[in-house]
Amino acid sequence: MISIENLIIKLDLLIESLKSSSNASSTFSENIKSKLQTDTNTEDAINQLTTCYAITQYGNFTYAQDKILADIIRSILN
Repeated sequence: MISIENLIIKLDLLIESLKSSSNASSTFSENIKSKLQTDTNTEDAINQLTTCYAITQYGNFTYAQDKILADIIRSILN
């Protein structure tokens, strides 16, 4: 499994990409990042990430954003 530090780095890439395209889903990613940084809800944050892939469809993610999230999920599950 990926370290929390590396997970946050990957989330930063996703957040930056979502913000640059004015995608409101960046808020969801920022909330997950905040949970990971505070160590209070790390397990909850990881569970949310592993089950949130549908957000790419409903949140109008670009192909590149979709790939970043898919990479994050794969990194957690492997």
